[in-house]
Amino acid sequence: MNHLLYVLLTNALAASCLIFAIIFITLPLPPNAGLKNYRISLRILFVAYVASAFIAVVDKVLVNVLSMILLSMCSFLILLFSTALINLLHPERITRKFILIHISPLVFLNLLYWIGAIKFGNPMLGSLSQVMQNLIHPQILIRIATWLMCVTQLVYFGRSFKKEATLYNSRLDECFSENMKLHLPWVRICYDGALLLGGYALVISLVNSPVALMTFFSVLAVFFIVFGVCYIQYPRTYVQIEQVFHPLTPEIGQVPKQRHSWGKLKKQVLDQKYYLAPSVSIEEMAQLLQIGRTTLSGFINKEEGVNFNAWVGSLRIEEAMRIFRENPQLSIAQVSELVGYSEPSNFSRQFKMITGVSPSEWYRQRQQSL
Repeated sequence: MNHLLYVLLTNALAASCLIFAIIFITLPLPPNAGLKNYRISLRILFVAYVASAFIAVVDKVLVNVLSMILLSMCSFLILLFSTALINLLHPERITRKFILIHISPLVFLNLLYWIGAIKFGNPMLGSLSQVMQNLIHPQILIRIATWLMCVTQLVYFGRSFKKEATLYNSRLDECFSENMKLHLPWVRICYDGALLLGGYALVISLVNSPVALMTFFSVLAVFFIVFGVCYIQYPRTYVQIEQVFHPLTPEIGQVPKQRHSWGKLKKQVLDQKYYLAPSVSIEEMAQLLQIGRTTLSGFINKEEGVNFNAWVGSLRIEEAMRIFRENPQLSIAQVSELVGYSEPSNFSRQFKMITGVSPSEWYRQRQQSL
């Protein structure tokens, strides 16, 4: 009964993988040069999904401690999901050379193992005690090395993803006045899910548990589907965040850099209240000021000591407090809209971050002090 259920689960996984593999390779994309690496990621995911489908169909052994097939699948998926997701946050980070360097150890260990299997066989182990009893067996040593490699991959890519996510969020703050929807939370969720699945696979590879293995493949099938659905939506978001990855080229007619004066530029921003434009970006403000985005960002960072997001936020909150004082009849939602926020929740979050209290609490305290 367990074996039949296992076969059904692995076949379901294989079917879902093949369906999304076809979607990845046939997905129509806009002719945008910035999506070049995304196109490469889709091809990589095509290979990953087809390989996963193949492994799911071929590996019908329900119990085999430190299974080389399971460990190889784990390593392969850690690498492919990590690179695919990091590529969305930092397209220049993932190159063919990077992938080849990180997949080489897995290829080498597999070649070593399956060539060795011709002479030493593919030991079937039912428990860790059997692993200990055959510890000096060449095939067992290779399987242990593969398990340790998977652990190393989890740690390395976990740190790499955290670093790239921090850098991406910093870039967003340098470019957008309102960026909550651009933080790509699904990327973090998918990565955490991949990390947990990878860790779970390493744990169950050490135990004799058909139930744990079937649970793994059940969750993995769902994960493949959710990941695939999310990943193919990325081009829609890329249109909004493209400037994060591509610095603005100075426009024709801009004032020469040596003539820039932050005092004059800041006065223009304050007088014209450019910062109140809904979801204004640094690129849009730079165009209004007829300077390069890099120049404007440098002025804000150096002269104001903060990034673009924080600077615009502080100006908006100052304006909001002025409006509250002069127009106490206005609601938080109305004031939020007047100072450029698309959602009251974003306004309230920024207001509390700057003043230490919520807009309603600030207004209540002010009324009590009058």
